Amino acid sequence: MKENLLKFLGGVIGIILVFLLIKWGMSIQKRHEEKYPWRASIYTETTVLDSKDFKDIDSCREWVEQKRKDLDSAYEDWDYDCGYKCKITDQKIESGKRINEYECEELTK
Repeated sequence: MKENLLKFLGGVIGIILVFLLIKWGMSIQKRHEEKYPWRASIYTETTVLDSKDFKDIDSCREWVEQKRKDLDSAYEDWDYDCGYKCKITDQKIESGKRINEYECEELTK
């Protein structure tokens, strides 16, 4: 009887811990998204390059400017967007690379 009670309590505590860890992870992600709401995507003829996250639009544009030299020499045509509060809507694998598709509250250059 005592053994069954201990198993039950262990299971309940385990479920509670898993729930708390998930909630903690989600709060960390939310704080990150609030602190770094901007993201750049560069579009070439053959691929999409995604950036890390940025604090502001100017940092996003600076990252694109840093990539400009490589892009101009490697591709004839390319374009970019800086997106605000982007969420992943889909993921695909193309040519062995994971491609994320985003939906953003705002897109700008």
